[in-house]
Amino acid sequence: MSDDILLEMAASDGKRKLIRIPLRLLGTDGPEVIRRLKAAGVSIAPGADDLVLMCLTDQVSRLSS
Repeated sequence: MSDDILLEMAASDGKRKLIRIPLRLLGTDGPEVIRRLKAAGVSIAPGADDLVLMCLTDQVSRLSS
């Protein structure tokens, strides 16, 4: 298994953008994960940070099993 999660998103100009997040951050530093996603241009609704982290964690656990 890789040490990173690689997310693909569509940028506002229509181009695909890849975001690489270290898996260790997902389990230990949720606020840093959210900061990196937002810095990459991902829109997260106010108050939805925990939900986003939960969905990412769930997706990683499904892929690793």
